[in-house]
Formats: sequence, C-alpha cells, structure tokens
Amino acid sequence: MKPNELMVEDWVIRKGVSKEPMRIYNINVSAGTVYLDQDGRGVTEKFENIEPIPLTLEILKKNGFVYADLPFEDFYEGYGLHIHGGNYADGHSNWYIICGINVSMNVTHVHELQHVFKLCGIEKDIIL
Repeated sequence: MKPNELMVEDWVIRKGVSKEPMRIYNINVSAGTVYLDQDGRGVTEKFENIEPIPLTLEILKKNGFVYADLPFEDFYEGYGLHIHGGNYADGHSNWYIICGINVSMNVTHVHELQHVFKLCGIEKDIIL
C-alpha cells in the first residue's frame, strides 16, 4: 500500500503473515513503515507488506447498514449514506457510496469506508 492511502486507526492485514486484521497506530513516511497493533501485539511493517481488507456485505451489516427495500432501488443505508454495488464471485467488491446530490465515492476496502466516515463527521469504530 502507499502512505497517501492510509490514516492512523485504519484496519489492514499483513501480507503472507496472517489474515488477522491489525490497526495502524503510527505512520512513518520517511522510514516507509507503519506501526500496527492488535490486542497488545505491536509490530512495525513496511508499506509494501500490508494490504487492505476487502469491504464485504457482512462487514457492512455488522456496522449497521441495512438493505433499503424500495421499488427500483438496490442499496444499503446507514448513517445518512447509501451504499450501492456488491461482492462478486471472483472475490472483488465494487461498492460505492452516495452521500448527497451528485456525490459518490468508490469504497472497495474497509479503510476507505473509515475515510468516508471521517470525511462525513461520522464517529463510528468499524467492527470486523
């Protein structure tokens, strides 16, 4: 991942080590590293050794998004946001968030949803 894609408190996983989600607690751009921690097990990792967590329908539901059962509509809603799209058989996701008139953002990973929440002033800790 690239430093400009990350913020402190983002959820990520370590490549090839474990698929266990870890949270970023510090970013050192000059050293090319992030400090990750989960349950008191801190580790410093290079940017290229971390990867994003795909945003899934299960994660959306765990975090309070519900299906909008409206005619001619196909989205999940929560926190004043509408999320359209879905997960596909090949494992990739293609979600996008509508937040206001003519404003939409692609969100395919958990850390991107965290950024949307922050931009919208939504104080919500993501549950994985």
